[in-house]
Amino acid sequence: MAGVERSTYWLGGASTVPFVTRRKVMVVIVLGVGAFTALWFVVRAQSIPATVVAFVLGGAAVAVWLRRDAEGGRWIVSGLDRVRGWLSLRARWDEFDPEVEVRPFWLERVEVASVATGDGHDLGLLDDATHLVAVLEVDGGGHAIQTAAAHARRERAFRAVLRACSRPRVAVSQLDVMTSSFPTREGDLPAVSLAQWVTPAVAQSMADVRSQALLGTQQYRSWVVVRMPVDQLAAVIREDGLAVTPDRLNQAALETVGQVTRLFMDNGIGVHRGLSSRRWAAVIRGLLLCDRSVDDTAGIRDFWHAWPAFEVDRREGAVTVFDPATGEASWHHATASIPRSGWPTAAVHGRWLAPLVLSHEVSHRVVVNSFELLSPMEASGFARDQLTTAASLRVRQRSQGKVGTGEVEVAESSAALVAKDVAVHHAAGLRVLTRVMVSGRSASELRRAQEEIETITSNEMGVTRINWDTTRPTLGVLSVLPLGRELPRDY
Repeated sequence: MAGVERSTYWLGGASTVPFVTRRKVMVVIVLGVGAFTALWFVVRAQSIPATVVAFVLGGAAVAVWLRRDAEGGRWIVSGLDRVRGWLSLRARWDEFDPEVEVRPFWLERVEVASVATGDGHDLGLLDDATHLVAVLEVDGGGHAIQTAAAHARRERAFRAVLRACSRPRVAVSQLDVMTSSFPTREGDLPAVSLAQWVTPAVAQSMADVRSQALLGTQQYRSWVVVRMPVDQLAAVIREDGLAVTPDRLNQAALETVGQVTRLFMDNGIGVHRGLSSRRWAAVIRGLLLCDRSVDDTAGIRDFWHAWPAFEVDRREGAVTVFDPATGEASWHHATASIPRSGWPTAAVHGRWLAPLVLSHEVSHRVVVNSFELLSPMEASGFARDQLTTAASLRVRQRSQGKVGTGEVEVAESSAALVAKDVAVHHAAGLRVLTRVMVSGRSASELRRAQEEIETITSNEMGVTRINWDTTRPTLGVLSVLPLGRELPRDY
């Protein structure tokens, strides 16, 4: 029997650098203001020592701007991040106490609504003023070992879903696919009753098998977070000749979620349910308090009532969550992201994330892939800018007489493949970010989990860089939770 040809994917590529960017404009403004200030100072002071001091200070400012930190980023940018972290600590922006606040500070603008689905259920919607967000629980990929043909079918199916969702008529700007992995609990195993004639040795053996199953197996749950721009939903309403109202926006969001659900189902990806606001809150509580089930809605009156108290552990660069029943520290969470500069330089197969998702070395983890959807025109422009940037880097390297390491050439070849996929094969235009959250009962357990994640990503996935959210861990945790947070512009 002929083997199944598996598709390969280029994850790397040069970061696009348009001719005019916000950073370039800021640099020009800062340099212009600095030059004008220096000239004014020279004219006003009319003193050689004062002029020398002014030029020394200007040179020091340039040196600070050009200085790089240990990870290759701007030293001043990382310094500003630390300053923001210090301010958030003093102002308690990154902490949450349900006894004092209704919702976390960074979600103050978020409102929660529900819309009836027509079958006796309701769908929860998050409104952050510019987007509406909904969550679907989906089939995470089947059970046990899958054949290569099954994996190839699922890859083609998901590519078809992304391509369809990127059409202008579909009011979806981002899909987050998240999978939570956790050890099997006692209640997850089916109950077994033994016949009365079973000998004690057999009964003990069955009990040992159950204990081993609890120790050596894991459960997986997957969700898709659908992020819908309000402007696109309003445009759909206006095309029908109707006025835009909050109720009609919610109804348009429900229809869009139904459209996305049909796309998944038509391509063979099972959708279990759209989450109501209470089920949604239960999932968030289950991710923050890992000993609670994501299906447990007991005690949840509304969406915000399920959120437990948390604070930032500055020493560990993590978020500490407190048990509502005892008020004691219960779980510690740390988050990380794989930046574009850290992706593998070689082509990978579709199950590139399998070592991270299926690892038994880390007991509790959440893996999130965020896909920002670009229209065909935006995708073509992005691919063209990426290829132009990569080619210009190669030309500059040669003009400076530098010996290349192959990195620029690989970036250019991958950019050429991306441009061909978008222009010729009409692939969906995407900006992708991978995030991961690990959890532990103690700070030491969390550190071991972080070390294991770095080992897995480096040795088994070819990742060259992973960024832990140590300065602003609360924002990192919020970006992993099913809230449909927008991707950063530069990562």
